[in-house]
Amino acid sequence: MVYRLYVEKKPGFDHEAQATLKDIQSFLRIPELTNLRLLNRYDVEGLDEELFRKSIPTVFSEPCPASSTSAPTLPASASSWPTAATAR
Repeated sequence: MVYRLYVEKKPGFDHEAQATLKDIQSFLRIPELTNLRLLNRYDVEGLDEELFRKSIPTVFSEPCPASSTSAPTLPASASSWPTAATAR
């Protein structure tokens, strides 16, 4: 089974998203664009469900100051997570 996971940086730690937003506003001249979210998608296979769930807070997050960490998130269209994706 292949598990699919989406990870997004928390506000304040989303430096790449903010830089990309500024580039789009400036270079493409779209100042009306006021927000941009970047999601990293991971497709994981070869793990049983228990090991996959245990790996989420460690393997798929980044160390941050104690007050904030990266957290797995889903796009608004997703109904639940982790989602079993179809094998390639």
